[in-house]
Amino acid sequence: PGCFCVELPWYAGFFAMALAKYFLLLLLATAALAQFEDKVSIDEFDIDQGPFIVITDAQTTGGSFDDSVEDDGTLDIIGGERDILYTIEGVTEANQVFSCGVSSGQFNQAAPPTSVQGTLGSVDLQWDGIDDSGASLDPNGLGGIDLTGNIANQFYARGSADFDFDTEIRVYSGSASDYCTGTFTVPGGTEDADFFILFSEFSDVGSGCDFTNVGAIQLLIDIRANLDLNIDFLRTFGPVPASPTPTITPSTTPSANPSASQTPSATPSQTPSASPIIEDDECYCVCPAFRCELFRSDDEDGGIYGYRSISDDYWNWYGFPTSVIYDFYSTYF
Repeated sequence: PGCFCVELPWYAGFFAMALAKYFLLLLLATAALAQFEDKVSIDEFDIDQGPFIVITDAQTTGGSFDDSVEDDGTLDIIGGERDILYTIEGVTEANQVFSCGVSSGQFNQAAPPTSVQGTLGSVDLQWDGIDDSGASLDPNGLGGIDLTGNIANQFYARGSADFDFDTEIRVYSGSASDYCTGTFTVPGGTEDADFFILFSEFSDVGSGCDFTNVGAIQLLIDIRANLDLNIDFLRTFGPVPASPTPTITPSTTPSANPSASQTPSATPSQTPSASPIIEDDECYCVCPAFRCELFRSDDEDGGIYGYRSISDDYWNWYGFPTSVIYDFYSTYF
């Protein structure tokens, strides 16, 4: 038993290189997603509010709650306060229980499987500064916050719903009749999922808004039968700023020994090893990328096995993509 190196035919290198390009593109795509980050927290929903519960009966077809909660100093709520205006109306069935609130790090809204169709009410979440009111929105309450700071370019939230469900998000810049509006689609399913909306995807109502001068943010949710909806947080999101390239000032100090030889070092040979190199209990071969293979023979059945993948339990390759060293510990022979 032992190990040895074999030079591969040219076409083996061709197909291996094509496979490597595929994985390189996949790696670049993954890296591109990783180059985004959270920017500003609108609400982490860490501060409890409610719950607000409406139970219908023969006389009561709905109800309404107007409630505000201030930030506790953790800066989890933009503008220092969250307002909730919760309204249930037009439910003709008795003993229907509706609830809404913030607890355990989530905003949650639950509606029963009533036979009444259409919209059964609404939730109006507002971030418009400290005004102690969800019934009236202050379009300048945030005082002109720049949501595009640190190159943020979208809203980002995480949550779940019983079925795919659209919610409306509005951004104001000082006027209650002029705002930008966009649609968040909360994905249906039992597992939380991320969802996004670019600032550029918003539409203008009236004169629209200015994302660099924001006075209020509003999230509007229509309540429908059998809809349970949770939201974990609402933030701004965007690309990671590029790191500045350091300026290198060339040295004006002459070399201590200008007459020293400038002969370049010899280029290592890329000729495949005639036999494996054994060093420090490792067995490996050196050759141009994708043009050699390391094999081992197995004591148990005499078979010969070759390996090419990027990692395994006991060997790796190095130097991609210009040269390759395959190695694994001799104790496996």
